[in-house]
Amino acid sequence: MQEYGSYKIKIVYSGRKTVSITVKDGAIILRSPKGASKSELFVILEKHKAWLDKAIEKDKARAAKQAELSLLDEARLRREAYEYLSEKCRTYAKIMGVSYNKISINGARGRFGSCSSEGNINFSFRLMLYPEAAREYVVLHELCHLRVMNHSSAFYALLASYMPDYKARRAILK
Repeated sequence: MQEYGSYKIKIVYSGRKTVSITVKDGAIILRSPKGASKSELFVILEKHKAWLDKAIEKDKARAAKQAELSLLDEARLRREAYEYLSEKCRTYAKIMGVSYNKISINGARGRFGSCSSEGNINFSFRLMLYPEAAREYVVLHELCHLRVMNHSSAFYALLASYMPDYKARRAILK
């Protein structure tokens, strides 16, 4: 395994036609066509050095934010999330004329909300680290799934009818 500063470089050969570079969890992952040599791949890394350095800084910032989060009082955030998100669900459900079964709070890192076909809604307590506009978007998004259980054009039309600026709010989460 090669290194780039303090980052390990993992090379994954596959049937792909182009090279992709990603940075995640302190590692650089190079996905490459099977025939590419390591020297060719390192030339590509050098060519994209400016982008790679920025990606490494973002990865370090993300890791620091996650470490910082573990220092926060998770129980407090979970309690605040349950109170806040339950109230928002009640408010929006009444406006939309929908009903849900129960609300649960979890610690998911990649998914801020989900809705089951039984009408159970799950939210990550990490959603509380985002602005109110983003939190309201996730609540309304999940409530819309009570009517349309997929991400079809009908789903987004329903979402837009209640929150015309949903795209800008969703962008806050990315």
